[in-house]
Amino acid sequence: TSYDVTQADIDDGTTISNVACVSDVDGDGEDECGSATTTITQTPSIDVTKDAVGTDLDADGVDDIFWNDDGSGFPDAGETISYEFAVTNDGNVTLYDVTLTDTDSGVVVSALSGLTDEDGDGSSDDLAPGASATATGTYTLTQADIDAGTYVNTADADAIDPNGEGVNDDATETVTLPQDPSIVVVKTADPTEVSGPGTIEYTVTIENDGNVSQTPTPSDLLNSGLNTDLALTLVGPGTSDVDPAGEPNPDGVLSPGETWTYTTSYAVTQADIDDGDDIVNVACVPDVDGDGEPECGSATTTITQDPSLVVSKS
Repeated sequence: TSYDVTQADIDDGTTISNVACVSDVDGDGEDECGSATTTITQTPSIDVTKDAVGTDLDADGVDDIFWNDDGSGFPDAGETISYEFAVTNDGNVTLYDVTLTDTDSGVVVSALSGLTDEDGDGSSDDLAPGASATATGTYTLTQADIDAGTYVNTADADAIDPNGEGVNDDATETVTLPQDPSIVVVKTADPTEVSGPGTIEYTVTIENDGNVSQTPTPSDLLNSGLNTDLALTLVGPGTSDVDPAGEPNPDGVLSPGETWTYTTSYAVTQADIDDGDDIVNVACVPDVDGDGEPECGSATTTITQDPSLVVSKS
């Protein structure tokens, strides 16, 4: 004979005992019997997977997780990471009250799809052995994430087994955030041509056109043979300087998309006019893109000499 063990038997966890008997033959008033016992072993277990996913936005054969949202090829604050989650009952007992959360509250996780009502309580929040449920999630990158170079977070799956004990699993996903440090320095001079002593007014703009926060310290060298450092006056942040959101950013950090503006001046002397060499002014910040060279901008003022001698006699 045989007996088909049910899932209810496994969930119950009690021993299955089977007794076979024949009627009393030895006159003791007791049937002659034999028994067999099958022990049920319960192995409650839950498994969760979490994967950052993307699509091939730029048709290069590689799925882009997020960093081509603006076509730059690099992640930027405000762009999103998309996730796919799978929660599986990989044990042999039914799991109840299955939940999925993320350790970072900034990750928005959808409701699990695929859960069923195994305990008849009217709520589809259970998983039979071998069954799976799925969910999706999104996370919006911050500038701090980009500056750190990675974003790490963990999905957590929880459930209750038939004995009222908790069952748990977690999955951690690390997403590398490529950094693109870059600064553009632009220098302008007014006027761009002089023929006599006077003042040249300079404006220096330093723009962070990369995706990493910077704290540059600019220098300004008058390089017309004088090798004179000019003092720069910061106009921003806090005044003309604004961040991408359009708000003043007086924190001393040059955020991506932000521009700082400096001014300085040089008093042209008669010696400069007599020398006749162009007055070249170069503003630089230390290397930020790793090529070993500072990031610089220059402006040139041309000296026009007009030798003339007037002789008068009376």
